[in-house]
Amino acid sequence: MDKTLEQTLLTGEKVLWSGASAPFPLLDKRQKNGLKILIRWAAAAILSVALLWAYVGSNEEYSGKFVWGVLLVTALVVLSPMMEQDNVMALRYVITDRRILLIRRGNTVSSLPLSRIDDFRLVTDESPEPCLVIGTALYEDIGRQLRWRSCHPKTTSSTSAADNLEGLVLYNLPDAEDAAALLDRLLTSDAA
Repeated sequence: MDKTLEQTLLTGEKVLWSGASAPFPLLDKRQKNGLKILIRWAAAAILSVALLWAYVGSNEEYSGKFVWGVLLVTALVVLSPMMEQDNVMALRYVITDRRILLIRRGNTVSSLPLSRIDDFRLVTDESPEPCLVIGTALYEDIGRQLRWRSCHPKTTSSTSAADNLEGLVLYNLPDAEDAAALLDRLLTSDAA
């Protein structure tokens, strides 16, 4: 067990499962994400060319800062899916007998107590491997932004900094069925 996880666990808390996202292609033809990214890239290129064309065409003297600003924003739009993929691949997920832990790059830890989980779903058509969507607050994101939501879990400000999650996505898990079965057992035993 690594040092961050060891320091995060509460007294008597036991790790029951841990995992991470499997590598996934950025532009997978079988998944919706690839088409969305291509559309975003094409739109960014078209909009930046149109904006620069209109700006340069209507001004005899133009600001280099404006041109560089448009190019920078376009570059960020183009690079954002790659940065998101890198962030997803750096996430680690842990299910204990009390909470679900999300460990990010830099060893930042967030958690969702099992007692606050109202429901979960296994989603199989958003990535090459299934995703585990935890919390009904995220059900509206299914089919739109699961990859983004895995890097940006839904938080609540009414709890401590450690237990600040309201919902999270465990993205592209090769053993998602095992994690879902474990979660089902834990939530069923807590309800009984």
